[in-house]
Amino acid sequence: MRIFPSCLADKNSAFSLPWHCCTTRSWSFWTNWPRELMPATVEKISAFLPLTYVVNLLRGLWMGESWGNHLMDVGILVLMLVAGLLISVKLFRWE
Repeated sequence: MRIFPSCLADKNSAFSLPWHCCTTRSWSFWTNWPRELMPATVEKISAFLPLTYVVNLLRGLWMGESWGNHLMDVGILVLMLVAGLLISVKLFRWE
């Protein structure tokens, strides 16, 4: 009787499932708590993560606020996108 699904048949895909479960659990643990309840260090670090601004934007829009109230969130997300694109253009090589 096979316990593992067929996607775990080879050794390369067998490694990815536990890693995915671990990272998914840790990601969902930290995103389910409000920033205000986090330790001060984690709250300061979260200011540099794009997910913080995505959550702020979605939370505000879900509560009926206008896009105008979240221009800073959108602006920071656009800046992070542009910075990521510039870094990838500079560092990525096809070789």
